[in-house]
Amino acid sequence: MINQVECSPAINRYGIPVITFLVDFQKRKFKVYIVICEKPSCVLLYLSAGARGKTVIFSIMGITKMMTPATKFLDSNKIQYSMYKYECDAKTDFGHMAATKLGRDQNEVFKTLLIHHEKTYVTAVIPVNCNLNLKRAAKLAGLKNAEMVKPADAERLTGYVCGGISPFGQKKRTMTLVSDRALALKEMLVSGGQRGFSVGLPPDVLIKALDARTGDITDDQ
Repeated sequence: MINQVECSPAINRYGIPVITFLVDFQKRKFKVYIVICEKPSCVLLYLSAGARGKTVIFSIMGITKMMTPATKFLDSNKIQYSMYKYECDAKTDFGHMAATKLGRDQNEVFKTLLIHHEKTYVTAVIPVNCNLNLKRAAKLAGLKNAEMVKPADAERLTGYVCGGISPFGQKKRTMTLVSDRALALKEMLVSGGQRGFSVGLPPDVLIKALDARTGDITDDQ
């Protein structure tokens, strides 16, 4: 029989609502936490018991959190970001589909491309409604010229599949270029490292996290 229950709602340091229940059950005290996330929707229920506060996962309903190399990179660097999950039913043109599914302007959603000159590889982050200008991108990167990396090579270098290539957490770290069109935005969305999953964060935060160079590297489609 449960003798006493105390409820304490709060917001944790990640901005996520957490409801903490202090339960007195058979002369033992437990802490039960309910974590509710909107992006993506989830309810995570777990309890903490014992003198040392050991935590045991009790029940998980829905999606707790997307864990990819990209989110691991962001979390390890203590970078705050928003998560956006959507159903991916396209085989090409993933960026435009993401904008449509999420109801965002196409200039707010960015695609991640890889270019190279010989064995020097560079990541370019540009809006989905733009084309990459290889000449200007090469100049910004300090390369004589550049060409697009083949899809199979891009997957091998980044560890991601095409349509889910993120500028964060790539297997092989490269120089990153970001279109200066991002600078006017409050939030830009890039792939979270999986098809149907995007992360959003302020442009200046992304640029700092990747030590990226910014410039005019795009043309209108």
